[in-house]
Amino acid sequence: MIAFNHVVPVLNLSVFNVRRAPAFAFEQSKRATIGGRFIRVDESRDLPLLHVVEDFTQKPVCSFAVTTGGEIKIDSAAPAVDGPVQIRPAAIDLHVGFIHVPRAKIGRVTPVPAQPFFHFRRITLNPAVNRGVIDIHSAFSQHLLQLTVTDAVFAVPAYGPQNDVTLKMPAFEWVHVQLHQQKGMISLSPPTICNSADVKYSLERTVNPKTQSPGAGFFSPIAGYDEEASGKSTTLSGIEVVDDHTVKITLKEPNATFLHVLALNFASVVPREEVEKWGADFGKHPVGSGAFELQEWKLGQELIFRKNPNYFKAGVPRLDHIKFEMGQDPSVALLRLEKGEVDIAGDGVPPAQFLSFKNNPAYKGLMVTGDQLQTGYVTMKTTLPPFDNLKVRQAVNMAVNKDRIVRIINGRAAPANQPLPPAMPGYDKAYQGFSYDPAKAKQLLSEAGFPNGFATELYVMNTDPQPRIAQSIQQDLAKVGIHASIKSLAQANVIAAGGSASQAPMVWSGGMAWIADFPDPSNFYGPILGCAGAVEGGWNWARYCNKALDAQAAAADSMVKPDQQDARIEAWRKIFITAMDDAPWVPVFNEKRYTVHSARMGGEDALYVDPVHVPVNYDYIGLK
Repeated sequence: MIAFNHVVPVLNLSVFNVRRAPAFAFEQSKRATIGGRFIRVDESRDLPLLHVVEDFTQKPVCSFAVTTGGEIKIDSAAPAVDGPVQIRPAAIDLHVGFIHVPRAKIGRVTPVPAQPFFHFRRITLNPAVNRGVIDIHSAFSQHLLQLTVTDAVFAVPAYGPQNDVTLKMPAFEWVHVQLHQQKGMISLSPPTICNSADVKYSLERTVNPKTQSPGAGFFSPIAGYDEEASGKSTTLSGIEVVDDHTVKITLKEPNATFLHVLALNFASVVPREEVEKWGADFGKHPVGSGAFELQEWKLGQELIFRKNPNYFKAGVPRLDHIKFEMGQDPSVALLRLEKGEVDIAGDGVPPAQFLSFKNNPAYKGLMVTGDQLQTGYVTMKTTLPPFDNLKVRQAVNMAVNKDRIVRIINGRAAPANQPLPPAMPGYDKAYQGFSYDPAKAKQLLSEAGFPNGFATELYVMNTDPQPRIAQSIQQDLAKVGIHASIKSLAQANVIAAGGSASQAPMVWSGGMAWIADFPDPSNFYGPILGCAGAVEGGWNWARYCNKALDAQAAAADSMVKPDQQDARIEAWRKIFITAMDDAPWVPVFNEKRYTVHSARMGGEDALYVDPVHVPVNYDYIGLK
């Protein structure tokens, strides 16, 4: 998942006209309902709590359900599961969280001249090209899972249930997935019927190369993907509209992650008539059924959201309005928070102020820390000389001093040596990777035909600490003869260059990528290392394409039976280590998340470092 930093746009949350939160037991978000039984979640694991299965007694305005022919059983007499548990959907009529078709009531959009980055196609409320489109926390954090209906039915991560509950899953294989609509559910304003044709249209629109969706590659398991992605077809042969309320999706082969993918916002369903009505401006006219409605949008300046009175969750949201201000330097945002002018500094504490803020007793309890499924890395465009030479890429890996970079950000990360973060299944604890060895780097450059080094460009987002990190990398490269000029640009411009075949020979991903879309190792491969992502506008900025590894990845994801999962994770471990042999990246660090809020804001700390609703779960925060 792309890790958009809030500086461009900066999100400095200001809460106003807020009633005190109604009585609501937060415990509700820590349990799951299947067949009337609750699953309690053990929070002693390393990762903070992610949302679990929703109580399905509250129906969304419009939803579909998955049928796969299996079932989920809960056996209270069985011993507890030892180790991570992943609930894989197999029950009949589980509501799918990727459907958010109903049109929400929206207010006026004030036509104020936009900043340049707002002209970039991904700074939009268009679900095909932006993860953030339905609820406020996803619409403007821009790199989230949006699971309003199910709250991660398809992605309960590494948690073991307590001793009285275990989960048993039958063996099953997915080739066909059917979605069934809850009939009679109409959208809010104006009435718009959500039907199967909208599902088919929306998925095909995301895959269509004319849309240039960075999430298109997620849908490569669907039959007909290659034909549409290459422009040979405008439809996906694997999607069949059975009737107005049923869609059948045929995959090329069984796929263990496909229902994770259907929970991403790239799969959000949009009404075709609205897309065609607004054309290129569709991203400025959001549709959805989230907890908040867009009230006002001053492009490049601020967005104001109000509570959706028709939201299907009782007692949610707890705030009446939220105001997001954009374009402020993180230091200014932090100063305004200290003055009481804003309630959440969207970018946290700048590194230069981190220690003084952390050690100031006046701010005790205002800084919240959480882990992330994140890796920061430097890409090298393997299709452009000299980075088409393996020894050059290996030399760059050995030239970068990662420990020094971690010190630059006050130790808020750990050095990385592989694409996967340590908390992700498939991470290889024994793997050492490339050590910091400038002398060896010089030797490799000489062997590659560059005894005197070469000149190149390093693209970086222009918000602290990213330029300082880039300067550290620049200095390290200079020591081995590589002279990298730094291109410090707005986030959107760096992303555009990274996705171009002819630009950005090197990119430091800080503030942009990569945080997991879902807790599965495949998510760190397909979009950013797989051939499907090595396309114009894609997220594989290295343009690394190893078809043999792609085949191994496809084989791993075809392992869908419960007794195959250990073998599947081992297969993914080998895939990532093999990718590192080709050295398309320099994995630099795995970062922690820090969020700062004002003293008047309430809610459990986990809400402010929610790894799904990054950085803040706005639905559940409120005043003390």
